Amino acid sequence: MPKEDFFSGRGLQFTDDLFKSVEEYIEVGTQQLERNLVQSKGTVVTNSEALAIHKGTTEYMKLVGQSFAKNFDKFELYIMRNVFVTPKTIAETQRKYQNEMDTSFNDAANWTEEDVHSLENELHQLRQQIQTAAMKQQHLQNAHSAVEEQLSNVQQFCASLQFTDGISETVAPFTHQMVSSANSLRDAVGTMRELHRQLECSKDKSDLVAPSLQFDDVAMRYAQHQSTVQCSSTEDLLFVNSKMSSLA
Repeated sequence: MPKEDFFSGRGLQFTDDLFKSVEEYIEVGTQQLERNLVQSKGTVVTNSEALAIHKGTTEYMKLVGQSFAKNFDKFELYIMRNVFVTPKTIAETQRKYQNEMDTSFNDAANWTEEDVHSLENELHQLRQQIQTAAMKQQHLQNAHSAVEEQLSNVQQFCASLQFTDGISETVAPFTHQMVSSANSLRDAVGTMRELHRQLECSKDKSDLVAPSLQFDDVAMRYAQHQSTVQCSSTEDLLFVNSKMSSLA
């Protein structure tokens, strides 16, 4: 099959349309470039200046067009050889496709009302299976979430039992030595409690402060020993007075 028939002649039409579009863009670009150059001068452009700008932009865009045409020839050859290429098995592929289409149309034309009803039943069963599968999927997701939550709780519980890492995993039955050690420990605790009680009592006694000596007591003692005290001079009286002041 010729590629013109396979692509309905659109290969060459595509390249022609593309070439014309680029030529239009070049023409519009020439006009826009000339307009921008005139506006960039900022003052009134004379006829000679306008002619020079027009000539320069035309020559420049002409070079652009020539470069495009030269490269476009390479592009056209590439797409015609590599893009718009007819597969070798296109005739066989089209024939198979046409046979399948004819068979499907013939089958549809020969269908009876019973066939249509059977097809509708099959579609209904498929919809039910899809709905059942969706419900199972939802149940599985819920179960998975529950398992994840239980696993998280177990992990938290294991983390809370980390303090038992140093404890032996095997607990032996109580022996005579263990019972004896427990009794000794109990007696030692009782002795420590008794010592603590005695220390507290001693502390309470030591905290008691002796009553201070009052002036009346000093005066009474002075009256008792007044007969034995003999003052020979004023210095003796001052000495006694200082003693009484210190006792007070």
